[in-house]
Amino acid sequence: MRAIFHLCAGFMLAIAASLPAHGFSSAPYLPLADGNRWDYQKNGGAISYDQVLSTQFVNGYATKAIYDSEDGGTTYYSNDANGIRLHRESSPSVFVDGCGYSSFDAVYSPPLVRATPDVSLGQVINSSGNLSATFPSCGGTYSFTYQSSVTIVGFETITAPLGIFSALRVQTTVSLYYQGVFQGSTLVLSWVSSGIGSIQSSQTSNGITDTYKLTSTNVVRTVPDAFSFTAQSGAAPNSTVTSNTITVTGTTAASSIAITGG
Repeated sequence: MRAIFHLCAGFMLAIAASLPAHGFSSAPYLPLADGNRWDYQKNGGAISYDQVLSTQFVNGYATKAIYDSEDGGTTYYSNDANGIRLHRESSPSVFVDGCGYSSFDAVYSPPLVRATPDVSLGQVINSSGNLSATFPSCGGTYSFTYQSSVTIVGFETITAPLGIFSALRVQTTVSLYYQGVFQGSTLVLSWVSSGIGSIQSSQTSNGITDTYKLTSTNVVRTVPDAFSFTAQSGAAPNSTVTSNTITVTGTTAASSIAITGG
């Protein structure tokens, strides 16, 4: 299951287990228009997809439902003036130790904060609250508490099957408690690109790490990452000078080019 969207479900296996240096908007890093789709390759093998379905209300709050084809699960996110927040997760089938397989539905109260409206490099975002998880085949609803810590690490160049991108690295750790007893934690590393979303992610839970890399998307971005050429000096007037070679990164579709003043 995709690490950028899923956080809680990993615990269910164990129940019973020239870049901005100042503040910038987090909203473009998770575009949630209906129909947006991202295809990911897991650990270099199978490909599955995430797709934004529609607006759904969780505890009276408008969220976007994101379907994950790998496990059939759905996560519910909001991306608005309150930042990027996770409200709910559901899955048709998870394995619960001591019970077997069951569907589950988990609601965060208050929502788990993945990003504040504006973020800055090095920022740490902490949130905590209650998690109500329902397992119809395993005795009903259980009340957990969660603690989350998100670090806005910095920009890195990431190579995925779709291309090369300048992506913001975000580290998230979520810990879960049941009746005050620590149940486990999940570490998520996400590399997200403005206007596109997750380029690469990895999730470590119960000692197992899965990595997902973007292979295709219908989210169109034709404006590349910032680039520049090395200045040339001492060139004779009206002479032809060849610049250094660069690789244009950050696009998901063909882009028009033009040269001005060159």
